[in-house]
Amino acid sequence: MKFLLYLFIFFNALSKAFSQTVPDSTESKWQKGYIVLKTSPDTIKGYLQIKLSRFDQVTKVKFRPDPEKRKGTLFVTVNNINNISADTIKYFGVQSKHYKFLNYGDFIIQRKNNSIQSWVEILETGPMEISRGFHIGMRGNGSNAQDTYTPAYYLHKKNSSPVIIAAPTIELIRGHDYLSYEIDEVNKAHFTSYISENEELAESIRNKKLLFRDIEEYAKTYNTWKRSKN
Repeated sequence: MKFLLYLFIFFNALSKAFSQTVPDSTESKWQKGYIVLKTSPDTIKGYLQIKLSRFDQVTKVKFRPDPEKRKGTLFVTVNNINNISADTIKYFGVQSKHYKFLNYGDFIIQRKNNSIQSWVEILETGPMEISRGFHIGMRGNGSNAQDTYTPAYYLHKKNSSPVIIAAPTIELIRGHDYLSYEIDEVNKAHFTSYISENEELAESIRNKKLLFRDIEEYAKTYNTWKRSKN
């Protein structure tokens, strides 16, 4: 009986320790940064507080001209961003990272709710803009419903439609290394087709295993090649 009691105490303590060290979300301190509103191209400098999911997906953004004063605070989440109209944040930057808000249909990831509405990190601009983020969906119904996160790169060449290259949906396991997920043949074909202007690069990818993290490297290689042609 004592053994069972000790076992219960041990696992209960372990569970509490795990939940404390790996929270579902984190909120940063006020940090210097900037925002650009949807209604104006002007850059507004100030201070931001960012809330991230366990997978580093931006879920909330707070902005203040002065971190010590609440007056003038702009508060935006993914869920309510479309209700703010004039105060919608289109771009923001903090700690050398730059983000934008995407709002367009996803024609590659087939979901019941097939629109992309989320902040993504801009990794590089140039001939092809490279951004990375998550397609957030839902699995199950009612009390059994769970959020799902599908890691994706959002690529947009000038004078072309954007393309979305997705990895498999993340299983909700804390600390899962989604960057090592293998890209399936469908998304791999979309990617090689999108960069096929560089025939040598596209061909080098077709016959090898492609990991999610590799997309950024190959996309940047395409940009370097494209710049050299101009």
